Amino acid sequence: QGHHGGLLLLHQVFLLPGPQVEPQHLRRHQRDQAHAGRTPLRAQEGAPLVLQRVQAQSATVVFSGYHLSAPASAFGHVFLRLNRSVESGRGRTLELLDHAVDYSADVDDSHSVVYAIKGLLGLYSGRFHSLPYYYKVREYNDFESRDLWEYDLALSPEQMALLQTHLWEVGWGAAPYYYLSGNCAYHILTLLDVLAPRWRASATLGWPVLPVNAVKRVQALPD
Repeated sequence: QGHHGGLLLLHQVFLLPGPQVEPQHLRRHQRDQAHAGRTPLRAQEGAPLVLQRVQAQSATVVFSGYHLSAPASAFGHVFLRLNRSVESGRGRTLELLDHAVDYSADVDDSHSVVYAIKGLLGLYSGRFHSLPYYYKVREYNDFESRDLWEYDLALSPEQMALLQTHLWEVGWGAAPYYYLSGNCAYHILTLLDVLAPRWRASATLGWPVLPVNAVKRVQALPD
């Protein structure tokens, strides 16, 4: 989950135009962004303008398959896609231009053993990041041959507005990233807790917290 470089900070993508990068330069761009895109930006525009820029009408939970050659992805990964259309169905022409939002660690090394130790002890900082969805498709599907499963959320317009403004708010902060607890699955579900506390999306996860368990919780949510 946490080692994927190049994820832009939520405010940078929500408030500023994203870069256009050719496929062959994606990896180099990711390495550059790992250094250039990790500093929180000062607020240039308020939360109401975020709604105008993102214009998300619905949200989808996306699960990427297991990638055993990378310790950070051994259990898969889960993130959100903010859809500009109410119907997120496959075949939408502009689906790849929707925003992907995930929670991942700011990793400053590539040694798998070091990553495992730091991840288990919470020695990395975790943040919400965002980037165009086509980056995630390239990274997971094209480069790593991992399947992507999508689960649409039944959210009202009011909940969608709350989701986007809440993401804008928490995008400024960081928290210790724990590989088996305070990870992508846990923090995506806590977003749903904000939207509908009665769902208790993160309340019964147990330990360890795995991305596949987050998907099961999403599938069990009431309509």
